[in-house]
Amino acid sequence: MAEFPSRRTKKSIKTALALVIAYGLALEFGWDKPQWAGIAVIFCSLATIGQSFTKSVYRMCGTLLAASMSLLLIALFPQERWLFMAGLSAFIGLCTYMMGPKQQYFWNVAGFVTAIICMKAGADPANAFHIAVLRTQETALGILVYSVISLLLWPASSGPAFIASVGDQISKQRELVIGVLQSVGQPEPTAQANYAPLQAQTVQAQAQLKQLLEAAQADTTKVKEHSAAWQSYSSLVFQLTEAVERLSHGFAELEKPAVAAQLPDLSDFISVIEQRFNAMEQMQQGNAPSAEPSQLTDWTPNPERLNALPHFQRAAIVIAYQRLATIDRLSHALLEQLAGITQFGPKPAAISPTKPPLTFDIDRGLSAAQVMLTLWIAWLAFIYIDALPSGTVLITVAGSVGMVCATAPQLPIRKLIAPLILSLTTTGLIYLWIMPRLSGFAELGALLFIATFAFCYLFDAPQQMLNRVYCLSMLVSITSVSNEQTYSFSLVASIALIFPILFLILLLTANVPFSPRPERAILRLLRRFFKSYHILVETPPPTGNFISTWLRRQVHNFHRNEVTALPAKMNAWAQALDTEYLTGTDKSQVMATLNSVQVLSDRMNELTELRLAGQTTEQETEIKADFAEWRDYSQTIIHHLSKDPTASDYQQVQDQLSAIQKNLETRMTEIAKHRAEHTTELKEVTTFYTRLGIYRGLSEALLNYTKQTDAINWTPWKEERFY
Repeated sequence: MAEFPSRRTKKSIKTALALVIAYGLALEFGWDKPQWAGIAVIFCSLATIGQSFTKSVYRMCGTLLAASMSLLLIALFPQERWLFMAGLSAFIGLCTYMMGPKQQYFWNVAGFVTAIICMKAGADPANAFHIAVLRTQETALGILVYSVISLLLWPASSGPAFIASVGDQISKQRELVIGVLQSVGQPEPTAQANYAPLQAQTVQAQAQLKQLLEAAQADTTKVKEHSAAWQSYSSLVFQLTEAVERLSHGFAELEKPAVAAQLPDLSDFISVIEQRFNAMEQMQQGNAPSAEPSQLTDWTPNPERLNALPHFQRAAIVIAYQRLATIDRLSHALLEQLAGITQFGPKPAAISPTKPPLTFDIDRGLSAAQVMLTLWIAWLAFIYIDALPSGTVLITVAGSVGMVCATAPQLPIRKLIAPLILSLTTTGLIYLWIMPRLSGFAELGALLFIATFAFCYLFDAPQQMLNRVYCLSMLVSITSVSNEQTYSFSLVASIALIFPILFLILLLTANVPFSPRPERAILRLLRRFFKSYHILVETPPPTGNFISTWLRRQVHNFHRNEVTALPAKMNAWAQALDTEYLTGTDKSQVMATLNSVQVLSDRMNELTELRLAGQTTEQETEIKADFAEWRDYSQTIIHHLSKDPTASDYQQVQDQLSAIQKNLETRMTEIAKHRAEHTTELKEVTTFYTRLGIYRGLSEALLNYTKQTDAINWTPWKEERFY
């Protein structure tokens, strides 16, 4: 039976009612700018109490920081408009750069609210403190009103949604792990085709889990009590998915029957994994596990069976054992963590998530520079163009819209035009035709309620977010509700004229310093990727003083972060790729190419981890020259790709790498016979073949990239066009 009223109806009613009450209280208190309270209501109205509370905290803290920074800038530069603008743009640029994966909304609010207060108070320093306090009061009022409405009217806790997301994550991750294990030994194209959809579903479920965890910690006592344990659980979930992804990269190496036969009995492994996920599903539902999951103990390759294989196949087996052992360890840790949380087992120790080192992000730096340039162009237009509509409003809108566009460069400016026209038309009609006929707040409140409810209800879907945000923002901006209400067509016209000017500025700054065309962005990021890749490959094996100085450590961390982060950025650009103008380009082929880049990234991270471990063996020392030839040729290929990532000859690379690997195989066989390899300790064998397997995996991933790029016609990607 369908819920009545529906979730969409409840949310729309709560938002509309809170907006009307916030306006009524602000007008009753005699506060100016009651629309600021309405804006706070609009942007803090989310599905659950926890989500709304979390966003409200970020908005309130961002507003407090913005008020403080605005007063500081006004105090420092009361008569120096150029220095004042330099300080304002620098702070907004900093906020834009800080809009990374964490606390994005906090920095967004801090940046654009600073622009609003500074533009309102900069021309009237005597009232600067009053304006800053008023903005803070209005924001607090809107947050308070919506919070009370959410608690009293259909309160929706994040707890049930979070618990449901845990169940969904367990189900999706179970399908992923078992699907990958069942694909081992199958032909590589078939295995990858099975893996890709499972991986996408798992990543989506994990993102939902992470988002709802933060909200549930705010409004659900049981989740808050186990906050550290849930954070550890979330960290283990991501680690397990990464371990499965690394195993999937070895599909091509394990598809030969002779190699797959050397692996342990995967049917037993799959059975144990299924038992663990079954137990987690039962505990998530509040039931004790029906059976104690089995344990896997023997996870070391058999040296005698290894000797029956060629050396590179031995390396593939050793790497596969290590990856399977990692999956075994993480899945068991995940089970123990959930058992402790649900009190069906002892409380496990909290696991501190690994924090990546702080490094400079070029793309976020470019976004900050673009926002600063946008602000300066708007500022110069305000100073030197007398007939500029709405004056400083252009600067404040340039700050808020510019921050969003700069941090989402894949979003074409043209996508903003239709929602803007819709919002200006509807709210303009409300302001000019309906509001002048009203008398008293009762009629005004009814109008605001109906309009807000309609916008929230009609544009509730995530893909309609731009329409909802534009319509609600324009509703509170254009209506300009106050105790002494006036109406003027010039107000609507001035606001409407701001946006063509703003879009022109944004189109200009989007091309600085690089073209915003997705194909150009992908090529640029590929060059950066291979440049950093080349630097990491040629880094010598670690010694006692490896990366000993602070500067070398920072350079190394920067390039490793580039190699790790750029594949995801290229995937984001690929989603916006329009192949209509790229003759000979298939989007699926582009995604396959970018997937090969992700494999290269993971291989380099494995090599870096191995180098940092600093383990070497006698076998490696004896074939050092042969390894050097292999490494040098790989460096040569990567160096050429850093100049032009499309200039590769698959057949040539394959022939050369095959010849090098054949010579290396022969050389290792000679050394093995000379040293009676069957007497070598398993630990030394494992260490050597781990390094050999990683080097081979790196060259195989490089070969796969050249194969994928050969299938794409890159000429249209590099052609100039003006559409």
